Amino acid sequence: MHYLHLGDQQIHYVIDQSSSLLTTDGALPFQHWQWDIHRDQPIPLLLQQVSDVVPHESRTPLHIVVNGAATLIPMADFDETHCEAHLDFTLPQRTDSLERRVFYDVLPASNAVLIFGISENICAAFERLWSNVYFVSAQTGILRRFATRQEHSREKRCFIHLRSQAVDVACFLGNHLLGYNTFDTLQTADIIYYACQFATTLDCFPASTPFYISGQATLCEALAQSLRDYVSKVDVVQTQEEFAHHPLTTVAQLPFEFLTHILSL
Repeated sequence: MHYLHLGDQQIHYVIDQSSSLLTTDGALPFQHWQWDIHRDQPIPLLLQQVSDVVPHESRTPLHIVVNGAATLIPMADFDETHCEAHLDFTLPQRTDSLERRVFYDVLPASNAVLIFGISENICAAFERLWSNVYFVSAQTGILRRFATRQEHSREKRCFIHLRSQAVDVACFLGNHLLGYNTFDTLQTADIIYYACQFATTLDCFPASTPFYISGQATLCEALAQSLRDYVSKVDVVQTQEEFAHHPLTTVAQLPFEFLTHILSL
Protein backbone atom coordinates (compact mmCIF):
# COMPACT_ATOMS: atom_id res chain seq x y z
CA MET A 1 0.00 0.00 0.00
CA HIS A 2 1.17 3.54 -0.77
CA TYR A 3 0.32 6.54 1.43
CA LEU A 4 1.00 10.20 0.76
CA HIS A 5 0.43 13.14 3.10
CA LEU A 6 -0.13 16.43 1.31
CA GLY A 7 0.75 19.27 3.67
CA ASP A 8 0.95 23.01 3.12
CA GLN A 9 4.49 22.96 1.75
CA GLN A 10 5.55 19.40 2.38
CA ILE A 11 4.81 15.90 1.16
CA HIS A 12 5.36 12.69 3.12
CA TYR A 13 5.36 9.49 1.09
CA VAL A 14 5.20 6.08 2.78
CA ILE A 15 5.19 2.60 1.26
CA ASP A 16 3.93 -0.40 3.21
CA GLN A 17 5.42 -3.54 1.69
CA SER A 18 3.66 -5.90 4.07
CA SER A 19 0.94 -6.93 1.62
CA SER A 20 3.51 -8.98 -0.31
CA LEU A 21 5.27 -10.42 2.74
CA LEU A 22 4.53 -13.37 4.96
CA THR A 23 4.58 -12.06 8.52
CA THR A 24 3.73 -13.30 11.98
CA ASP A 25 1.40 -11.50 14.34
CA GLY A 26 2.58 -8.19 15.74
CA ALA A 27 4.26 -5.10 14.35
CA LEU A 28 6.13 -5.48 11.10
CA PRO A 29 9.92 -5.22 11.13
CA PHE A 30 10.98 -1.63 10.55
CA GLN A 31 12.74 -2.40 7.26
CA HIS A 32 9.40 -3.30 5.64
CA TRP A 33 8.48 0.40 5.55
CA GLN A 34 9.97 3.00 3.22
CA TRP A 35 9.42 6.74 3.33
CA ASP A 36 10.48 9.94 1.62
CA ILE A 37 9.91 13.46 2.88
CA HIS A 38 9.94 16.56 0.66
CA ARG A 39 9.33 20.03 2.07
CA ASP A 40 9.66 23.81 1.87
CA GLN A 41 8.87 24.16 -1.82
CA PRO A 42 5.71 24.92 -3.82
CA ILE A 43 3.48 21.86 -4.27
CA PRO A 44 4.10 21.55 -8.07
CA LEU A 45 7.85 21.21 -7.46
CA LEU A 46 7.25 18.73 -4.65
CA LEU A 47 5.04 16.67 -6.94
CA GLN A 48 7.87 16.49 -9.46
CA GLN A 49 10.24 15.25 -6.78
CA VAL A 50 7.75 12.62 -5.65
CA SER A 51 7.24 11.43 -9.22
CA ASP A 52 10.94 10.55 -9.34
CA VAL A 53 10.50 7.96 -6.56
CA VAL A 54 7.09 6.64 -7.54
CA PRO A 55 7.03 3.20 -9.20
CA HIS A 56 5.05 4.22 -12.28
CA GLU A 57 4.11 0.69 -13.20
CA SER A 58 2.56 0.04 -9.80
CA ARG A 59 -1.18 -0.53 -9.59
CA THR A 60 -1.11 -0.49 -5.82
CA PRO A 61 -3.72 1.95 -4.44
CA LEU A 62 -2.47 5.31 -3.24
CA HIS A 63 -4.15 6.96 -0.25
CA ILE A 64 -3.62 10.74 -0.23
CA VAL A 65 -4.19 12.37 3.14
CA VAL A 66 -4.91 16.06 2.56
CA ASN A 67 -4.33 18.88 5.03
CA GLY A 68 -6.71 21.68 4.26
CA ALA A 69 -10.03 23.31 4.98
CA ALA A 70 -13.01 21.03 5.55
CA THR A 71 -16.57 21.46 6.75
CA LEU A 72 -18.99 19.21 8.62
CA ILE A 73 -22.62 18.49 7.86
CA PRO A 74 -25.01 16.25 9.84
CA MET A 75 -25.75 12.95 8.13
CA ALA A 76 -29.48 13.75 8.15
CA ASP A 77 -28.87 16.90 6.07
CA PHE A 78 -26.37 15.36 3.67
CA ASP A 79 -27.13 15.21 -0.05
CA GLU A 80 -24.29 13.99 -2.26
CA THR A 81 -25.50 16.10 -5.17
CA HIS A 82 -25.16 19.28 -3.09
CA CYS A 83 -21.60 18.71 -1.80
CA GLU A 84 -20.00 21.34 -4.00
CA ALA A 85 -22.66 23.95 -3.22
CA HIS A 86 -22.31 23.30 0.51
CA LEU A 87 -18.53 23.65 0.40
CA ASP A 88 -18.77 26.82 -1.70
CA PHE A 89 -21.21 28.30 0.82
CA THR A 90 -19.23 27.48 3.97
CA LEU A 91 -15.70 27.76 2.52
CA PRO A 92 -15.98 30.06 -0.53
CA GLN A 93 -13.00 30.41 -2.85
CA ARG A 94 -11.61 33.67 -4.18
CA THR A 95 -12.72 34.49 -7.71
CA ASP A 96 -9.14 34.02 -8.94
CA SER A 97 -8.72 30.59 -7.29
CA LEU A 98 -8.05 27.47 -9.31
CA GLU A 99 -10.86 25.01 -9.87
CA ARG A 100 -11.23 22.47 -7.08
CA ARG A 101 -12.61 18.95 -6.88
CA VAL A 102 -14.93 18.18 -3.97
CA PHE A 103 -14.82 15.01 -1.83
CA TYR A 104 -16.52 13.78 1.32
CA ASP A 105 -15.71 11.33 4.12
CA VAL A 106 -18.27 9.69 6.38
CA LEU A 107 -17.86 9.83 10.18
CA PRO A 108 -20.17 6.98 11.28
CA ALA A 109 -19.68 7.31 15.04
CA SER A 110 -20.44 11.02 14.88
CA ASN A 111 -23.33 10.64 12.41
CA ALA A 112 -21.78 13.33 10.21
CA VAL A 113 -20.06 13.88 6.88
CA LEU A 114 -16.84 15.84 6.33
CA ILE A 115 -16.68 17.72 3.01
CA PHE A 116 -13.39 19.01 1.61
CA GLY A 117 -11.86 20.14 -1.66
CA ILE A 118 -8.54 19.81 -3.50
CA SER A 119 -7.17 21.69 -6.48
CA GLU A 120 -8.21 19.96 -9.71
CA ASN A 121 -4.66 20.39 -11.01
CA ILE A 122 -3.22 18.51 -8.03
CA CYS A 123 -5.78 15.72 -8.37
CA ALA A 124 -4.95 15.33 -12.06
CA ALA A 125 -1.20 15.32 -11.34
CA PHE A 126 -1.53 12.40 -8.92
CA GLU A 127 -3.86 10.51 -11.23
CA ARG A 128 -1.26 10.67 -13.97
CA LEU A 129 1.17 8.82 -11.68
CA TRP A 130 -1.16 6.25 -10.08
CA SER A 131 -4.01 4.24 -11.51
CA ASN A 132 -5.92 3.98 -8.19
CA VAL A 133 -5.98 7.18 -6.12
CA TYR A 134 -8.10 7.75 -3.02
CA PHE A 135 -8.30 11.20 -1.41
CA VAL A 136 -9.13 11.58 2.28
CA SER A 137 -9.12 14.60 4.59
CA ALA A 138 -6.46 14.64 7.30
CA GLN A 139 -9.19 15.60 9.76
CA THR A 140 -11.19 12.44 9.02
CA GLY A 141 -8.85 10.01 10.79
CA ILE A 142 -8.40 12.42 13.68
CA LEU A 143 -12.14 12.86 14.26
CA ARG A 144 -12.83 9.14 13.90
CA ARG A 145 -10.13 8.28 16.43
CA PHE A 146 -11.12 11.01 18.91
CA ALA A 147 -14.74 9.80 18.80
CA THR A 148 -13.68 6.45 20.27
CA ARG A 149 -11.49 7.96 23.00
CA GLN A 150 -13.83 7.99 25.99
CA GLU A 151 -13.96 6.58 29.48
CA HIS A 152 -17.77 6.44 29.60
CA SER A 153 -20.65 6.99 27.18
CA ARG A 154 -21.69 10.46 28.43
CA GLU A 155 -18.22 11.92 28.88
CA LYS A 156 -17.60 15.39 27.48
CA ARG A 157 -14.09 16.09 26.22
CA CYS A 158 -12.21 18.49 23.98
CA PHE A 159 -9.36 17.71 21.59
CA ILE A 160 -6.77 20.15 20.26
CA HIS A 161 -4.74 18.89 17.33
CA LEU A 162 -1.67 20.87 16.28
CA ARG A 163 -0.84 20.80 12.56
CA SER A 164 1.99 22.56 10.73
CA GLN A 165 -0.05 25.65 9.81
CA ALA A 166 -3.30 25.38 11.77
CA VAL A 167 -5.07 23.98 14.82
CA ASP A 168 -8.10 21.68 14.86
CA VAL A 169 -10.45 21.76 17.85
CA ALA A 170 -13.20 19.18 18.36
CA CYS A 171 -15.61 18.56 21.24
CA PHE A 172 -17.46 15.32 21.94
CA LEU A 173 -20.19 13.98 24.17
CA GLY A 174 -19.49 10.26 24.23
CA ASN A 175 -18.87 9.40 20.58
CA HIS A 176 -21.19 12.18 19.41
CA LEU A 177 -19.34 15.09 17.79
CA LEU A 178 -20.68 18.33 19.29
CA GLY A 179 -18.59 20.63 17.11
CA TYR A 180 -15.40 21.00 15.15
CA ASN A 181 -13.45 23.99 13.84
CA THR A 182 -10.04 24.87 12.44
CA PHE A 183 -8.12 27.99 13.43
CA ASP A 184 -5.26 29.38 11.36
CA THR A 185 -2.93 30.18 14.22
CA LEU A 186 0.03 28.63 16.00
CA GLN A 187 0.40 31.24 18.74
CA THR A 188 -0.10 29.70 22.18
CA ALA A 189 -2.27 32.51 23.54
CA ASP A 190 -4.51 32.42 20.46
CA ILE A 191 -4.88 28.64 20.57
CA ILE A 192 -5.90 28.76 24.24
CA TYR A 193 -8.40 31.56 23.60
CA TYR A 194 -10.02 29.97 20.55
CA ALA A 195 -10.13 26.46 22.02
CA CYS A 196 -11.62 27.53 25.35
CA GLN A 197 -14.17 29.86 23.73
CA PHE A 198 -15.19 27.21 21.22
CA ALA A 199 -15.53 24.56 23.93
CA THR A 200 -17.55 26.91 26.15
CA THR A 201 -20.07 27.61 23.37
CA LEU A 202 -20.70 23.84 23.28
CA ASP A 203 -21.10 23.63 27.10
CA CYS A 204 -17.74 21.89 27.42
CA PHE A 205 -16.54 24.18 30.16
CA PRO A 206 -12.76 24.22 30.77
CA ALA A 207 -13.25 23.91 34.52
CA SER A 208 -14.85 20.49 34.18
CA THR A 209 -14.01 19.15 30.69
CA PRO A 210 -10.79 17.22 30.02
CA PHE A 211 -8.69 18.58 27.15
CA TYR A 212 -6.40 16.35 25.06
CA ILE A 213 -3.61 17.67 22.85
CA SER A 214 -2.12 15.79 19.90
CA GLY A 215 0.49 16.59 17.27
CA GLN A 216 4.22 17.29 17.36
CA ALA A 217 5.44 16.31 20.84
CA THR A 218 7.43 19.38 21.85
CA LEU A 219 4.68 21.76 20.67
CA CYS A 220 2.08 19.75 22.57
CA GLU A 221 4.02 19.86 25.82
CA ALA A 222 4.57 23.61 25.56
CA LEU A 223 0.88 24.24 24.91
CA ALA A 224 -0.18 21.89 27.70
CA GLN A 225 1.96 23.76 30.22
CA SER A 226 0.22 27.06 29.42
CA LEU A 227 -3.25 25.55 28.99
CA ARG A 228 -3.19 24.12 32.53
CA ASP A 229 -3.61 27.68 33.85
CA TYR A 230 -7.13 27.67 32.36
CA VAL A 231 -8.20 24.02 32.10
CA SER A 232 -8.57 21.63 35.03
CA LYS A 233 -7.41 18.49 33.22
CA VAL A 234 -4.96 18.50 30.30
CA ASP A 235 -3.35 15.41 28.78
CA VAL A 236 -0.92 15.11 25.88
CA VAL A 237 -1.55 12.21 23.54
CA GLN A 238 1.72 10.27 23.36
CA THR A 239 2.09 9.14 19.75
CA GLN A 240 4.05 5.93 20.41
CA GLU A 241 1.68 4.80 23.15
CA GLU A 242 -1.37 5.75 21.07
CA PHE A 243 -0.28 3.40 18.29
CA ALA A 244 1.18 0.58 20.42
CA HIS A 245 4.79 1.55 19.62
CA HIS A 246 4.42 0.83 15.92
CA PRO A 247 7.77 1.26 14.08
CA LEU A 248 6.50 4.27 12.11
CA THR A 249 5.93 6.24 15.31
CA THR A 250 9.72 6.52 15.70
CA VAL A 251 9.90 8.65 12.55
CA ALA A 252 9.44 12.08 14.12
CA GLN A 253 8.88 13.81 10.76
CA LEU A 254 5.65 11.91 10.04
CA PRO A 255 2.67 14.00 11.24
CA PHE A 256 0.23 12.58 13.78
CA GLU A 257 -2.73 12.93 11.41
CA PHE A 258 -0.86 10.96 8.74
CA LEU A 259 0.05 8.17 11.16
CA THR A 260 -3.57 8.11 12.32
CA HIS A 261 -4.77 7.32 8.82
CA ILE A 262 -2.10 4.71 8.08
CA LEU A 263 -2.34 2.88 11.40
CA SER A 264 -6.12 3.00 11.81
CA LEU A 265 -7.02 1.23 8.56
